[in-house]
Amino acid sequence: DPDVLGDMRHSWHSFGSGFRNRAMHLAAMHKAGMKEEAMLGALSLSEEMGKGWRSTQDIAYGLTVLTDIFGGEAAGPLEVELRLGDQTKVLYGSDRVLSWDAEALLDTVGLSIEHAHDVPVYVSVSQTAVEQFGEEVSRSDGLSLSVRHVDPQGQPLEVDDLKAGTVFYAEVSASRTDNGIRNERMALSYIIPAGWELSNARMAGGSTPAEVQYQDIRDDRVNSYFNLGPGKSVSLRFELVATYPGKYYAPPTYGEAMYNGRVQASTQGRWVTVQTP
Repeated sequence: DPDVLGDMRHSWHSFGSGFRNRAMHLAAMHKAGMKEEAMLGALSLSEEMGKGWRSTQDIAYGLTVLTDIFGGEAAGPLEVELRLGDQTKVLYGSDRVLSWDAEALLDTVGLSIEHAHDVPVYVSVSQTAVEQFGEEVSRSDGLSLSVRHVDPQGQPLEVDDLKAGTVFYAEVSASRTDNGIRNERMALSYIIPAGWELSNARMAGGSTPAEVQYQDIRDDRVNSYFNLGPGKSVSLRFELVATYPGKYYAPPTYGEAMYNGRVQASTQGRWVTVQTP
């Protein structure tokens, strides 16, 4: 049934998806004795699971059904030779998953793989990197995110160079720009440089903004969680104090839908200075 096994991103409210439903369908087929059909479907599911963004629900159900279907198969020794640029590694063992942590790459290199087995070998390449401070690229995918700083009178304020003791406010706005038709459960992290301090309004009897379901206020950041519908916006306001003289890095602000990788955005970081008054 395409309505059950297809893309249900616009209609589910229990963290489900067409991918998760297909995993459950294959699990039922396997338990019902339809071993061959389930195995063919599981091969397709495993390839799909490695493409693009997947929620934790998708990954959990996918790995569970793959383990049920293929977990009982005998696993012989595996030997694979990898060449990454001028690095070479031979992997050998009876484990179903073999891994290699290669050295850092400074340029584009080629990857070659050799093995003498009749069964296919599936390769996953993962790379991690940390962008240089101030060189991050702001992004907007289905979500628009902006940060505006103002003084106590509401006038725009440049925060690159402030005097210690300056009280000001950050106004963080997030707007849905995607073509979705349902609410998304959003997470937004506003992180401050080490030379600023956040004022926790709740300590003075204030309350969490009505549009926010939960808000975690820490020394260096505020994590806010809320629902945001298509075409809707939310604006959050935080009181700040420039406190410790010195030069500091203000990290990017991040926002994303927790169960939809197609809705996310981030700003660019910046260097700021706090001057002795």
